[in-house]
Amino acid sequence: MSLKHKTIGIVDQADLRALVANAEAESRVIEYKRTLPGTSDGEKKEFLADVSSFANAAGGDIVYGMEALKGVPTQLIGLQLNNVDADKLRLEELIRTGIAPRIPGVSIDVVALSGITVAIVVRIPHSFARPHMVTFKNGGRFYSRNSAGKYQLDVAELRSAFLVSATFAERARQFRIDRLAKLVAGETPVRLHRSPTAILHLVPAIAFDAASSVDISPLLGQGDRLPPIMSGGGYNRPRFNFDGLLASDLSQGAAYSYVQMFRNGIIEATLSDLNDDDELEKKILSTNWLEERLIEALPIYIRAQQDVGVQPPIFLMFTLSGVSGYVLGVKHGLRRRSFDQTPIDRDQLNVPELMLEDLTRDSAEVLRPLFDAVWNAAAWSRCFNYDQDGKWSIG
Repeated sequence: MSLKHKTIGIVDQADLRALVANAEAESRVIEYKRTLPGTSDGEKKEFLADVSSFANAAGGDIVYGMEALKGVPTQLIGLQLNNVDADKLRLEELIRTGIAPRIPGVSIDVVALSGITVAIVVRIPHSFARPHMVTFKNGGRFYSRNSAGKYQLDVAELRSAFLVSATFAERARQFRIDRLAKLVAGETPVRLHRSPTAILHLVPAIAFDAASSVDISPLLGQGDRLPPIMSGGGYNRPRFNFDGLLASDLSQGAAYSYVQMFRNGIIEATLSDLNDDDELEKKILSTNWLEERLIEALPIYIRAQQDVGVQPPIFLMFTLSGVSGYVLGVKHGLRRRSFDQTPIDRDQLNVPELMLEDLTRDSAEVLRPLFDAVWNAAAWSRCFNYDQDGKWSIG
């Protein structure tokens, strides 16, 4: 099989040798090159055409340092480079300046081989922002790919590509609205405890593309790879349901948390009963506990999506439901259970979505804008669980 289901950054020499051993021919999602593109304008244009063609199709990998005969890899010969970092930066800059619009989520991985040689793998995601045009030296061509390799898009294909790009954001937001409506109506895959409820959606760019498919079956029964947010007391391992795969905690009668992976790769994770118990029955949101759970859960869910072949970008959407009249339960040294906080003025907080391109970023750093927005809703200027250096802590 190709490298599609191998997370970029952990591809190694054995993976590349397996392409040769299995005679994995060039296809819509993989291409082999003996050497890196040179410095001539022609070679640069060819490189950009290759990269943009993957982004305008299903995404995929270009492997440099691989000998191939009629598209079939025959030997992993590697590259002898004087300055690997400089060559990597050169390719990144060329992609950044020679293609419009910018392709989110392109990654370039250097794979160490035997001796002093390396291979370079350029991972191009299936892009929601397509079609991408090669603009280098005032170029203006659009490329895509099929099983035979890249080709130039015709007018009808361009029109279709622009239509998909224009509707993705709208469809992602509509998906969120529809799911939140079902949750408020109690139409959830398992019954949840009382509100307030936190809802996390991770929507990959390929989710609404009929030309792409996601095989979620590798996560079946894999409890460590798709656990509900709250799983300290045990939980049901992922099982099939009508929408895809579902896992939930083992609470009797109603669950505190569930995670649903849809068949198109979208993840929906919930955490309910976020009321911080108070002897005066004041509405206090379990802010610190919630933030800690989300920081722990986010990298697990992103890895689960990568395990089934999802590539960046991924849109992160966060919602708090049932929070009207609540104040924040903040750490000691602020106003932990103060009566002079301003209550949240609406029942549902739909935090603006974030686009995740670098999936290796620290989750506390990624989530900070979302936490800031929640604290803003309760009249705080920002999330004060971050110190002056940007480190999250409730200690």
